Order: sequence, then C-alpha cells, then structure tokens
Amino acid sequence: RFVDDAKREGRRKEREVTSDKRKFEDEKTLQKSMRYKEMEEVRRLQAWKTDELERRERNAAVRFEKERRRDEAARKVAAKQVSDYEATKHLEQVRGQKEGCDLCRAA
Repeated sequence: RFVDDAKREGRRKEREVTSDKRKFEDEKTLQKSMRYKEMEEVRRLQAWKTDELERRERNAAVRFEKERRRDEAARKVAAKQVSDYEATKHLEQVRGQKEGCDLCRAA
C-alpha cells in the first residue's frame, strides 16, 4: 500500500512539474508573441513616419514650385508694364520732336 501511495505521489508530482513546464513554455511563447507584436507596431509607426515626411517634402516642393511660378508671372507682368510705360513715354517724346528718332524711323 505504501508503494502504491508513493507511486501515486510520484505521478502527481510529475504531472505538476509537467504542468509547470507547460505553463512556463506558454508564458515564454506569449512574451515572444507580445514582443513580436510590439516590434511590428514599431515598424509600422516608422514606416508611417517615413511616408509622412516624404509626403510633407513633396508638398513643400509643390508649394515652392507654385510660388516660384507665381513670382515669375508677377515679374513678367511688372516687366511688361514697365516696357509699356517706356514705349508710351518714348512715343510721347517722339510726338514732341519734329523730326522723330532713329528707332521710330527704322520701324
């Protein structure tokens, strides 16, 4: 009878040890899984940050190009106005002169 009790006690302890080992392995697996998920989240956030920076850089480049074109157009308009003013001023001067200028005779 003592032998049977000892065998039962031994099996019970074996089951406890096996159960503890299984719990420990499950815990390790869970921790690995959590670390993997955290790493995936970090990778995803880094990719998002990179995409966001690239998008901002592209938008800034587009804004810069639009401003450059707008400024260029404004300079052209201003130059045309100055040119028109000078041409008008020149014509008024020519009208004031009796013989005219060389530029007007050439045209």
